[in-house]
Amino acid sequence: MKQKFLLLVICSFITLSSFAQFSVKGGVDFSSATTGNVKSETGFHLGGAYDVALSKKIVFQPSVLFSSNGFSYQSNAAIKRADISMYAVEIPLVFSYRPHIGKTVLLADAGLYTRYNLFGSKDYEYADGRLEDKSPFDVYNRFGMGLNFGIGLSYHRYFISGTYQRGFTNIEKGITNFKRQKLRISIGYYF
Repeated sequence: MKQKFLLLVICSFITLSSFAQFSVKGGVDFSSATTGNVKSETGFHLGGAYDVALSKKIVFQPSVLFSSNGFSYQSNAAIKRADISMYAVEIPLVFSYRPHIGKTVLLADAGLYTRYNLFGSKDYEYADGRLEDKSPFDVYNRFGMGLNFGIGLSYHRYFISGTYQRGFTNIEKGITNFKRQKLRISIGYYF
């Protein structure tokens, strides 16, 4: 069943390729969490997108990005300081509404994303003075998914956009209501 679905997806992209446009994008990310004494961490994203025109103003845009995700917190009862950094492959799947405003195109995006963390670091300083520098995946989940909302502008072959991501899945294993959130600023180029 999975093979048939994958074949259907590949055939759909090949069929729609005459209506498609490739782009590259990158930029800065501000990652944090929705609860707790969490501070934002500045990171990056870089990757490509495949725009498939569904109508004159509606585009489906799957992307593949390499991104950094992290946060830090202080003054926990047991942990004095914690810095968590993770690097992931991310796949946003968004629908974009693109009306023309003169020579400029408005980009209004909404959809889902999935993320799989490949590697990272977890640096803890405990209240008793102990230090720990290990892989974050003994405590934090590798897989995440959530909502993706964005707005931007395109002019000729260039675009700039701002995106907000809100996670569905918990960041930490065994702890609920600890979700990822991210603000992202991207610049890109259409081929």
